[in-house]
Amino acid sequence: MIKKFNYSNKTIKSYLDKIGTQISIKKDEYICKKDQEALSFFILLKGQVSIYQGKDNYLKLEKGSLFGEMSIFFSERRTTDVTAISNVDLLSVPTNIFMRDVLKQEKVAINILQFLGSIMMERIQQYEHNLLNQLNPDDDETQKIHKLKELLISEWALKYHNIGKAGKIEIIANKPSSSTEDLAICYSPGVAKPCQEIHKNPNKAYDYTSKGHLVG
Repeated sequence: MIKKFNYSNKTIKSYLDKIGTQISIKKDEYICKKDQEALSFFILLKGQVSIYQGKDNYLKLEKGSLFGEMSIFFSERRTTDVTAISNVDLLSVPTNIFMRDVLKQEKVAINILQFLGSIMMERIQQYEHNLLNQLNPDDDETQKIHKLKELLISEWALKYHNIGKAGKIEIIANKPSSSTEDLAICYSPGVAKPCQEIHKNPNKAYDYTSKGHLVG
């Protein structure tokens, strides 16, 4: 069971209502299409939507669910088709404003990004599991989802290591680490992607580590 987004939290709701826009979509209309430019993610305020995952795989979401989060980690392109099962009301949250606040280290935005990364990992793993139950591991569709999973993990790892305080000394968690998905990104192999980026461009060390705060 994929966890629901806690939109009822007063701090989260106040922040998202401030930067987001409410929109309505009629039954059977597309909300977004695969490979379409993705400029926002959505919170479902009323109704139901269906996320098409290929080979007759559908994920049905209800009020309180969040979707479109993969656009943050996938070069701003949609990875699935989403259709309204009923008339729906949505809160559309612009990715550029949200990520601006993440980079400004705003706590509420960082907490939401943690949830987005966690739910993205849960959904891609569930999809992969469903495919393996239906298809041969060497099937083209299975190979595509493996590659997508690797890409999403890489992108999430880069964003993960760029959030929170870079430190000097503080004996508290400096990055999200409340779930197995977080820990998979925090440690190997999630740490490999930031290391590769630093190798290609040493200045990236200031983004992904506390190097910028060293003395001497």
